[in-house]
Amino acid sequence: MRTRERVAGARAVAGRTRRGGRTCLLAALLVVWASGCNPPGEAGTDAASDPAAAAAEAAERPTPAVFTSAAPVGFDVSHHQDEIDWPSVASDQFVYIKLSEGVDYVDPLFAANWGAAAEHGVLRGAYHMFRPEDEVPPQVEWFVSLLQRHGFDPTADLPPALDLESNSGVAKVTPELLRARAEEWLREVQARLRVRPVVYTNPSFWRDELEPEHELVDYPLWVAAYSDEPSPPPMENGWTGWTFWQHSENGAVAGVAKPVDLNRFHADGATLRRFVEESVADTAPAAAVTDDSAGPGE
Repeated sequence: MRTRERVAGARAVAGRTRRGGRTCLLAALLVVWASGCNPPGEAGTDAASDPAAAAAEAAERPTPAVFTSAAPVGFDVSHHQDEIDWPSVASDQFVYIKLSEGVDYVDPLFAANWGAAAEHGVLRGAYHMFRPEDEVPPQVEWFVSLLQRHGFDPTADLPPALDLESNSGVAKVTPELLRARAEEWLREVQARLRVRPVVYTNPSFWRDELEPEHELVDYPLWVAAYSDEPSPPPMENGWTGWTFWQHSENGAVAGVAKPVDLNRFHADGATLRRFVEESVADTAPAAAVTDDSAGPGE
């Protein structure tokens, strides 16, 4: 996941962020050029408030392919990958798509990517880039309202993800406030959508910015750690296992012209489907579902 903060020579112009420019176990912080904010897309059907509309949309979706690999693979995208040739994307993959950031940014290609992923049977999920300097309630309202507008189905889509990584807002708050606001976002999104969210972060961030005791460990972990090794780094800072592992930021996927982040699920395809079903939750968070002793395919 990459930042949307521009740097030109010695001059840096602060902006919103996108995923990828993270400090990881084996990768230094990558700062990239990106465009400024774009206005929200046009409104669609609020399927969450209209059960009939949600059912109609679900009925029109093609049946996703059954995952046959030991460890299902996927990728994550934003407008920085440009338009995607979704008919060329294998439907036995999963994808996380950037929806929003802070309180006023929506990814300009989210609507197109979200709709096309479902149309072509690709298991999809949405993520929010967290801005710790912004108040939580408007961030939650922004993300939830956009996701509902585009027909989020908690029984069929991947649970939403909160993207926690280094950006210009991190230096504006204390670690205690950052942690508290992230926990509040997770609780409020779970209460609003009735689904347990996922936490995306990396070892450097949780070591530098998160205190040893935090409620984030109650949520499934999507860990970013780039390595040629067959398993991600040892778990620490409260987490005992991972659910998704982002193992590359420079991968290739058929249908995606630009380099893309690559991900793995921690178990087999049947478990991934069960994970989606079991993420539908009450207002109380449930424990993470992973075992750090298993690498991809194990």
